[in-house]
Amino acid sequence: MISEKFLLIILFVFQIVFLIFCLFLIIFFIMLIFYLIKTGVPFVKSEKNILEKIKKLDVLKDGMVVADLGSGDGSFLYFLAKDYPHIQFIGYEINPILYRFSKNFQQLPNLKFYRQDFFKIDLSQFDCLYLFLYPSILEKILPKIQKEAKKNCYIVTNSFDFKKLEPVKKIISSRPLSSVYIYQL
Repeated sequence: MISEKFLLIILFVFQIVFLIFCLFLIIFFIMLIFYLIKTGVPFVKSEKNILEKIKKLDVLKDGMVVADLGSGDGSFLYFLAKDYPHIQFIGYEINPILYRFSKNFQQLPNLKFYRQDFFKIDLSQFDCLYLFLYPSILEKILPKIQKEAKKNCYIVTNSFDFKKLEPVKKIISSRPLSSVYIYQL
């Protein structure tokens, strides 16, 4: 028979584990809110159908270097990197929790993640940029892209388009967060 003292110890350990878990959740949500306020962009995963649409638009070619500006948890780039082993994928994420989570996906030799503000990186090294950002952030980064990006660089936007550029290809969806726009400088 289990002693009363042993049951109290088990209950105490359970309470400690539960408190640690609750503390983790509180810190996680505070960080998400803080970075939402700081960046103006919440974390929203790219839908899996976006992967298929990008493949269908036939933009990615062997030897390219592709950047995801605001790569979130890294899962989107991970799935692309698995399907395109001869393309280098680099994700930039400023949120430390999402960046840390993305490091779990950094198992492929053609995939890297950096915790860095994408407004402070040099865009001239990339052949393609992937952006899943609010329209206000897209408009804010457009001058930097136009100034720094390579000639003929592709810009792939998820769901939101640039108001001042005409896409060379697009797939418009009636489903929210499922349209893709392709631009070329």
